[in-house]
Amino acid sequence: MAMHNAASIAGLTVLSLMHENTAFAFKYGFDKESEFSTEKDTNVVFYNLGAASYQVSLVSFSSVMGKKNKTTGSLTVRSVAHDDALGGRLFDQAVLNILADEFTKQYPKVSSIRESPRAMGKLRKESERIKEILSANKEFKVGIEALHEDRDLKLVIKRSVFEERCATLFPRLLPPLEEVLVRANMAKGDVDRIELIGGATRIHRVKEIVKDFFGKPTSASINADEAGALGATLYAAKLSTSFRLRDFHITDSYPYAINVKLGSDAEPSSGGNDNESMDEAGEETDARKKGKDKLLFKAGSKFPHKKLITMSRTQDLQILLSYAEDGTPISAFNISGVSAALARLSNEKRMPIGKPKVSVTFALSPSGLLHVAKSEVAIEMQETYEDVEEVNLTGEELAAALAKEAEEVAANERDAAAADVETAGDEKEDGATSSNPAGTNATRTKTIIVEKERKRVHYSALVVEETVLSPVLPLNNTQIAEAVARNLELLKAENIRTANAAAKNEVEAYIINMRGTIPSDDTYSLVSSEKERVSLISELEQSEDWLYEEGRELDAEAYVAKLKELKALVAPVALRASEMVARPKAVSQALEAINWTFSIVETWAAENPEVTAEERDKVKAMCANFTEWLAAKEALQTKLSPADSPAFLSTEVSAKLQPIELEVRKIIKKPKPKPPKSNKAMNESASRPDASAAALDGESATAPAESKEPEAAGNSQEGLEAEKEELQ
Repeated sequence: MAMHNAASIAGLTVLSLMHENTAFAFKYGFDKESEFSTEKDTNVVFYNLGAASYQVSLVSFSSVMGKKNKTTGSLTVRSVAHDDALGGRLFDQAVLNILADEFTKQYPKVSSIRESPRAMGKLRKESERIKEILSANKEFKVGIEALHEDRDLKLVIKRSVFEERCATLFPRLLPPLEEVLVRANMAKGDVDRIELIGGATRIHRVKEIVKDFFGKPTSASINADEAGALGATLYAAKLSTSFRLRDFHITDSYPYAINVKLGSDAEPSSGGNDNESMDEAGEETDARKKGKDKLLFKAGSKFPHKKLITMSRTQDLQILLSYAEDGTPISAFNISGVSAALARLSNEKRMPIGKPKVSVTFALSPSGLLHVAKSEVAIEMQETYEDVEEVNLTGEELAAALAKEAEEVAANERDAAAADVETAGDEKEDGATSSNPAGTNATRTKTIIVEKERKRVHYSALVVEETVLSPVLPLNNTQIAEAVARNLELLKAENIRTANAAAKNEVEAYIINMRGTIPSDDTYSLVSSEKERVSLISELEQSEDWLYEEGRELDAEAYVAKLKELKALVAPVALRASEMVARPKAVSQALEAINWTFSIVETWAAENPEVTAEERDKVKAMCANFTEWLAAKEALQTKLSPADSPAFLSTEVSAKLQPIELEVRKIIKKPKPKPPKSNKAMNESASRPDASAAALDGESATAPAESKEPEAAGNSQEGLEAEKEELQ
């Protein structure tokens, strides 16, 4: 749950949790799928000795025949064993103890190095590096300057000494290896490969222990640092609907055995023993006595997986879950609503038969988390209800019904005699045909309401409340909301700090850059006076002092304002320096453009008849005006010194030249006039029969197409000519 809580605080959606070794195994199997067989499993031990924990997994890989006779990869986690207290940090601590003891030995009169957090921090960092070096080398010369109280530490540490210090750690590597084989019901010879993952597996003695245990060399074919993250990423893509990944079956196992028992709240309220049973795949097992631990999930259970528990209860109950190995409690589930459902369904006409059957479905989710998937109560009721039935009349009832019917017939006959004879006869006949059968049928039976009984099972959902019993409790919704708010505040403060630091660094970089550029750059020396440069450098130095003193910790706005102020001071000199290079370049490019424009205008009269004389004269006038303006500005500039404000800027040259460029482009894009028809085409058109005669002969459909082909070819050629001229 801690992972889910952390993800919620970070604003992430958790698709699933995945065991670290399973992630490595998935990446391994995904890359080596072609090596697996459908006939025999490939058993691989993933030996993971990380910084804080030690885990061993035995995984079987195979190929499974799928649809269309296509094989897909498959992995099944057979067993998992671990030692959560063993990790690479203990080996680092062993190296640290060697270094600390040696320092104390070399400097016995110095205060204890173990009481100095700074010195121990140095040793801890160095210890990790030394451990990695001793994995490849038999000895290493250590040198740490000013370690503690200005004393240096120098020594040669040997691998043998390191292994002696770790003598109590190495034997702890074997029990998980033995346990993982026992749980998987395999022998050492059944293991095909041993993959080392985790940084501490690089220790020479660690690799030797694994090699000696299995009697075969170890392998490190996967990246021990990245393969786990890549495997988890592939699994997320497999679960997501946004990606399409090739099929690869994963069957993980739950490493712990889970017990279940009824809590004190589940004791029956009346005398007698309640019966309880545990169902799995439709099979019931007789219950033991209430209050006793029963196995719910055995170690190595595949997940996702569900287990159904049924019991007879008249009152609400509590179910406790714990680890079977050491009895550590996990959660208590308070299940309520049994008595309420019984009271709601019971009345005078509906009475319960026996005791209600409570069913609770426990599930191991794909993330390996225990929860109650479903809980309901089934109450069998004996119900009394009213029903309608048709029964035969008794003798007396039948005689009375016939007499009544005879009276009705006589009355009808008397009424008919008073009317017209013919009409009366018809009515009498109709009456006889309509009433006699009905009367005969109606007088034989009668409808009565009777009370009946039936058995019916009523189902009602129960309310489940979970109470986590572990020492570390998960966060509730209020705590998560508070953590999210704190996280947002921290993120906001971090963004402000980053923005302030970036703005300060920008001011500092500008000061350092300009303070070095102004006195050393020849261009700046040329465009400014000595007095001006001294003044600018003085302002920059004062700003630097302010930055390290008064402006040490200000907000970004203050630094932005300071940078703007400094740039305004340096701007006149910086502008003159930049124009020393940019202005001559802009003038040269402008003159080249004007000369090219004059030359192309001269070709328009002969080669571009679509360009009028007025347009050519307009372009020439614009070029002449620009040349005149540029000459005047250059004349003014020659009279000024480099330290004076320039007579014109490079940007002004570009702005003056732009209207000429736009006008020339507009003229170049004008379409060329269509060429006149040739004499041959005109003669063919004159000698051709008229359209009506051609239509009578059935030739009107082909003549226009034949006459247009030469013209289309001509237009295409002219288009190419136009493109060439525009490029020129």
